[in-house]
Amino acid sequence: MKFSFFLLAVLIFTGTTHSQPQFDHLNTDSLKLILANAPDDTSKVNTALLLHDKYRLSDFPQAAKYAQTAYELSKKIKWDKGIGLSANNHAIALSLTGKGDEAVPLLHESIRHAGLAGDTSTVANCYMTLGNIEYDKTNYSEALPLYFNCFETYQSIDNYAGMSSALIWIGIIYQYAQEDYTQAINTYNEAMIYADMGKANLNKGYIASNLATIYYNQEQYDSAITYYQKGLEIKMKYNDSRGIANGYNNIGNCYFDMKRYPEALELYNRSLEIRKELFDSTGIATSFVNMGKTYAEMGNNQQAIALLERGREIAERIEYKEAVQQAFLRISELEESNKNYQAALDNYKRYKELSDVIFNTSREEIISDLKTKYETEKKEQQIVLQGAEIAEQKAENQRNLILIIGLAVMITLLIIVLILLRSRTRKKHDLLIKEGQIKLRETQIEAAISSQESERSRFAKDLHDGFGQMISILNLNLKSLQNENRDRHQVFEESAKVLEEMYQELKGICFNLMPQTLIKSGISAAIQEFAARVNTTGKVALETDFFGLEDRLSEVQEISLYRITQEWVNNILKYSDADRVSIQITKDQEEITLMIEDNGSGFNPEALISGKGNGWRNMNSRANLIKGELELDTTPGMKGSTLIVNAPVGAEIPEPETPLVA
Repeated sequence: MKFSFFLLAVLIFTGTTHSQPQFDHLNTDSLKLILANAPDDTSKVNTALLLHDKYRLSDFPQAAKYAQTAYELSKKIKWDKGIGLSANNHAIALSLTGKGDEAVPLLHESIRHAGLAGDTSTVANCYMTLGNIEYDKTNYSEALPLYFNCFETYQSIDNYAGMSSALIWIGIIYQYAQEDYTQAINTYNEAMIYADMGKANLNKGYIASNLATIYYNQEQYDSAITYYQKGLEIKMKYNDSRGIANGYNNIGNCYFDMKRYPEALELYNRSLEIRKELFDSTGIATSFVNMGKTYAEMGNNQQAIALLERGREIAERIEYKEAVQQAFLRISELEESNKNYQAALDNYKRYKELSDVIFNTSREEIISDLKTKYETEKKEQQIVLQGAEIAEQKAENQRNLILIIGLAVMITLLIIVLILLRSRTRKKHDLLIKEGQIKLRETQIEAAISSQESERSRFAKDLHDGFGQMISILNLNLKSLQNENRDRHQVFEESAKVLEEMYQELKGICFNLMPQTLIKSGISAAIQEFAARVNTTGKVALETDFFGLEDRLSEVQEISLYRITQEWVNNILKYSDADRVSIQITKDQEEITLMIEDNGSGFNPEALISGKGNGWRNMNSRANLIKGELELDTTPGMKGSTLIVNAPVGAEIPEPETPLVA
C-alpha cells in the first residue's frame, strides 16, 4: 500500500474533559493563579485538569505538564477518580509526543483507579488510547480488539460521542490495514449516526476526512479534496491544531498525486510547522517523508534524500515502522537513479526487512535486479546461478506453503475435535454434579423426614408415659371424692401436686419443641437457658460466651444455630466422657461463627459422618439452610473436640416452604 498522509496521522480526541462550572469562563492565566494558591485537595486537581483541557488541542507539552500535576496530586491525596482522569490525560499527551511506551503503564493504572471510582467513560477512553499506541506501531491486530473494547464500554453507559470515536478508529483499521472500503464506509456511516446523537461535531470532521481518503485511494482527487476541506473547516472551528495539520497534509497528498508538486510542498510545510509546535513526532516524521517524496519528483534528489533521512531518524526513534520503511524505499530508488547501487541495495535490504515484518511480502526480483547492476558484467555467471537459486527457493516456498496449509487444516480439525470432546466432558461433569446435588437433596429430605418421625415418636412417648400416668392418677384422685370417708383437703393437695407435675412436664415438652426464650429474646438467651438446664444435671459444666449479638439474627439463623447446638451438646452428654463444655457465638460484619468445645476423648470423625444416624445429617441440613459450613476438629487418642459452624451474615436465606422441624 502506498505511503500516505493519513495512514497514522488521524487522531480522534476523546480525552476525558473535566469542567468546573465556576471556572469555565476563566482564562489560562487566572486558572494558573488559582492552581498556585489552592490547597492540596480535589478542587486543585480539577483546576489542573481544566488547564489540561485548555491546552489539549493546541499545546501537547503544556497539556502533559498539567495532566502530570493533576496525576501527582491525586496520588498524594489518594483520590481514585482523580488518578484515573489525570493518568489517562497524561498518557494521551505522552503518546502524542511519541512516548507511547511511557504512556502504556499509566493507562493501565488509569483503568484500575477509574474502575474503582466507577468512572466508566475514562476506562473506555483508556482502551482507545491503548489502541492508538498499537496502531502507531502498525500492530493492527492488537489495536482492533482494544477499539472494540472501547466501543462496548462506551455503549454500556450510552455515551454516543465516545461510541462514534471508537467506530471511527475501527473504520480506519478496515480502511488502511485491511483495505476493505465497503466495511469502512458502513462503519463511518454508523459513526456519523452516533456523532449526531452525541452532538460530537468534531468527530464529523474526522469522518469527512476518512471518507475523503477512500476517494483518494480510488484516485477521485477532486472529491477527496472537497471532503478534506469540509473536515478542515470543522477542525479549524474547534481549534484542533493536530487535525488542521492532518488536513493540510492530506490535501497535499492529493496535489502530489495530481503532480501539482509546488502546491503539495506548500501544504506539507504548513502541516510541518503546526506539528513542530505540537511536538507531534509521528506527524513530523510523516511531513519530512512526504516532502522528501515531493522534492524527488521535482528532480532535487539531494534535498529529497536529506529530508527522507530526517524523517526516518525520527520515525525510528518512536518505532513508527511504516514511515521508516517508506523512507528506506524512497532513498533506495533515489540512490539507484544516482547510480549508487551499493547504497541503493543497502537501503532496499533494510526496507525489505521491515516490509516482511509489516506486510510479509517478497521483493526478491528487485533485489536481484539491484545486484545485477552492482556486480556488472564480470558476475554474469554468478547472476544466472542466483536466478536459479531464487527459482528453487520459490519452489521450496510453495512446497512449504502447501505443507503449512495442510498442517493448519489438521490443527484446525484437531482443535475442533478437542473442543467437542471438552464440551462433551463438561456436559457429563455438569450432569454428574446435578445428580450429586439431587442425591444430596434427597438425603437431606430423608433425614428431615426421619427426624420428624423420631421427634413425633418421642413426643408421643413423653405424652403417653408422662401425661398419661399423671392423668390416670388425677382421675383416681377425683373419683376418690365419691368416698365420703376420704379427706377432701388431702385429695385437693395431691391433685394440685399432680397438676404441678403435669405443668412442668408440659413445659419441658414445649421447650424441646420450640423454646419460648428463643422466640422472645433471641439466640443468646435461649442458649443460656439451655446451658442452665444442662448444668442442673450435674454431668457437665457448660459455659457460654457471646460477642457481636447486640442485634438479633434472622429467625432461620437463630433456630438453625440453636438446633445444631442442642444436637451436638446432646451427643456429648450421650457419648462423650467430657465434664466441661464451652459454647461461643461471635458475629462480625461478614460472618457468624458458632464454636462448641469439650474436653472429652477424641474420636474418628468419619465414623460420625458416614454413620447411619440422622444427627450429623440434620446438622448439615440446618447449616446448608443458612449457607453455612460445618467443620469438626477431633483426633482419636487425644483430648478435646471442636465443632465450628461458619455462616455469612448477609446471605439471602429463602423462607422454608414447610415449617421448620423443631
